[in-house]
Amino acid sequence: AMFRSLLVAAAQRPQAPGGSPRSPLPPPPPAAPGPAAEALEAQFSCPICLEVFHRAVGIVGCGHTFCGECLQPCLQVPSPLCPLCRVPFDPKKVEKASSVEKQLSSYKAPCRGCSKKVTLAKMRSHVSSCAKVQEQMANCPKFVPVVPTSQPIP
Repeated sequence: AMFRSLLVAAAQRPQAPGGSPRSPLPPPPPAAPGPAAEALEAQFSCPICLEVFHRAVGIVGCGHTFCGECLQPCLQVPSPLCPLCRVPFDPKKVEKASSVEKQLSSYKAPCRGCSKKVTLAKMRSHVSSCAKVQEQMANCPKFVPVVPTSQPIP
């Protein structure tokens, strides 16, 4: 997901400059997140959009959490099912996930563009306005074919 590196950075504990004599091994690289980082990512990622929760809501019956916007299409059908476990639920029993929102407001992670520390709750808005992230996205190829094609790519 887009915020995987942010969540990995938030899960890693700060280390004293120069390292500690008791810990001869360096911290794991971001490409291989540890169990704590994976647990943090699973805790704060919407299983529908795979991004950090935005206006998190929870289904009371099964306890699964989603972004409010991501769950909206499920609420439009007569007999909604949880998108994750497929258990039927009452749309009136979808509640704001206040505890998740509080945690998102307490964890800080560096922006992947400018490295400014931002709470996970504000990361989406920061990334959308960060000049360095926008520059990285502009220089990123939109589509790269796996196999060469004979037709032009739109």
